[in-house]
Formats: sequence, structure tokens, C-alpha cells
Amino acid sequence: MGPQCTIGSTQHNRVSAASQSDYCMSAIYLSESHHLDADAQERALQALHDYLSQNLGANVMRHDAELVFSGTGYSGTVSLDEEKVHGELKLGLLMRPMKGTITREIKAVLATYLEGK
Repeated sequence: MGPQCTIGSTQHNRVSAASQSDYCMSAIYLSESHHLDADAQERALQALHDYLSQNLGANVMRHDAELVFSGTGYSGTVSLDEEKVHGELKLGLLMRPMKGTITREIKAVLATYLEGK
């Protein structure tokens, strides 16, 4: 059995260390708690929708409490339930080296929208 990578609660087996590293580094998964009421959740989703489309130029579609978005070199989803926000961002080849920077930026943006202001 080849190397393994745990993403969320799922383990993935890969053939080689090189392909494993490539697979593990191509996505960012986040889950953050929040204390927003229903109105604040709606405002946060709308603000995040606007940020993604206006600031990042992403194509954004909304399905209830989930945003599905894509742009040059990335695609992803953000969903908001009563207690947590969940995010998944898949990075294209040219975006992968910036994974750490992108992760920090996502966390900062989410923190702003999860304050409920």
C-alpha cells in the first residue's frame, strides 16, 4: 500500500510519494465555528458572495446556505450551517505554491464575516 493522506476524516491511498504530495497540496479544507443567528448568517453569506465575485472575480452560484464558486486557477464551496462554516478550495497547478498564503487569507476573510457585524 502506498503513502496515505488524511483529508477531513477520509484517508486516501496513493501510488507514489510525489503523486501523494501533489494530491494533498491541491486542496484547502476549513471548518470554523460561529455564533451567528439566522439573519447574521444570511448577511455573512451575501457579503462573502459579494467579496468572491467583486474582489476576486469569481463566478459564484448560491444554493440555499452554500456558495459554489470558481475563478482562474481555483474552485470551491462554502457552506454555513447553524454552528459551523465549512469550506473547500481546490487549487490549480499555478496556485498550489501559494497554498499557505491563500489559507491565511481565507481564514482572515472568514473571521471578518463570522463576526456578525
